[in-house]
Amino acid sequence: MNLAKWVRENFPHQARQVIDQRLISTTLDPSIEGVQRSRAEHLLLNCLLIPMMEVALSCVVESPYERSGRHDYLLRLKN
Repeated sequence: MNLAKWVRENFPHQARQVIDQRLISTTLDPSIEGVQRSRAEHLLLNCLLIPMMEVALSCVVESPYERSGRHDYLLRLKN
């Protein structure tokens, strides 16, 4: 199994297994703790990292004919 297939099979329902936790921890303010940190992680995952990973996965679809164009990716990332 290749990396893209593994990510696709585990994403987004197991996003925390797919995304390096160091990316999450270094992105958040270290002074945030407890419930606020949990909410911040949830927002970071759902509003930024998961949409970015969805675009990344669509960029590595095996068939180039199934891939979207750069304009579509840009629009998806802006929303």
